[in-house]
Amino acid sequence: MGRLLKLATSANGVPIQIMSRLMLKDSITAYKTLAGDTTLSCISRKNSTPSLRNLPLPLGKPKSVGESLKKFVLDSVAHTGPATVAEYDRMSIHSVSFHSGSYERQTKTDCRGIRLADGTYAKIEHIIEVAVGELTSELYISSHVYYVSSLQGTLHIKAATKRPQYKLYKVDMTMMPCIFMELEQRAYFCDLVNRYEWS
Repeated sequence: MGRLLKLATSANGVPIQIMSRLMLKDSITAYKTLAGDTTLSCISRKNSTPSLRNLPLPLGKPKSVGESLKKFVLDSVAHTGPATVAEYDRMSIHSVSFHSGSYERQTKTDCRGIRLADGTYAKIEHIIEVAVGELTSELYISSHVYYVSSLQGTLHIKAATKRPQYKLYKVDMTMMPCIFMELEQRAYFCDLVNRYEWS
């Protein structure tokens, strides 16, 4: 049912487009049954490779990192052997574009606020890639530590107090975008509304 819903929503509810997409999907399945061994092995190889949609991705060109930031990152991250550190202005998680504090065209991305799986909130200062060897690299963000509390009983708006400490967070697919705003010298994190829960 979920696949049918995906086809219907991607066709904007136009009946002829829904039917043509369903028929195309059925014909692809039929063609797969007629395919030879070489074609089937190529298809299975493609399906076994991890999709880039399931990985956090740095966007743009890597930049060099200052010595103090590099030392902070290497002291905070467990690594074996020599590691290279690079900085990016943007990254993508689940097709949501995040930017760092140094990114100049901030209207071209979605946000700088981020909510972690454990309920921690952060405002991205730096997006850092740490690479050990040629095949292993991980993304991190640096942020001030924020203490948050619910604003007047609301669950989706958090009043935030910025602490002087910096912290490095490993980027993973559980991170969610949120809105960071400052109003009258106070900081707030606002969770985005889940449109699927609307009644």
